[in-house]
Amino acid sequence: MGSLVYQSIVEGARVPHEVDRLKKAHNTDAGYDLQVFLPDHLTIKIGPGEKKMVGTGVRVQIPEGYVGLLFGRSSLATKTPFQLANCVGVIDCGYTGEVKLVVRNTSNKEDMWLSADDRIAQLVVVPIFSGGATRVSELSSSEHERGEGGFGSTGYTVLKNQVDLLV
Repeated sequence: MGSLVYQSIVEGARVPHEVDRLKKAHNTDAGYDLQVFLPDHLTIKIGPGEKKMVGTGVRVQIPEGYVGLLFGRSSLATKTPFQLANCVGVIDCGYTGEVKLVVRNTSNKEDMWLSADDRIAQLVVVPIFSGGATRVSELSSSEHERGEGGFGSTGYTVLKNQVDLLV
């Protein structure tokens, strides 16, 4: 794939801490960190249960044959009540607008604040399957043992029993 091409698009989008706006913390990381962009170093309040769209100040050019997946950073879940409202965002290769994030405050008690340059999401670029879809009346038997088993069918009996109770 080479390198991911991106552009800072917001007038005045500054380079935080003298580094690029779209960067991997380590060369071996799967994702590029995405930061909140707010002009003039403002903050944004998100009330309990509310969600707001925030910009990142960048556009990306996803290569053909790839897709960009937006995930919340692990620190978002462990240190804050924030989550990406759609859990995983999808950026198709044809989209070249600003990368935006819809962030939800899962707290039911307190207002939370996002600040400029908070690193809250990551962009993971992965290859996609580009074949078509063929409808069949029945799936062929598989050499795999799993079959229709799912939701803990491979040994998580406690989870399976809990799911059975909910159904």
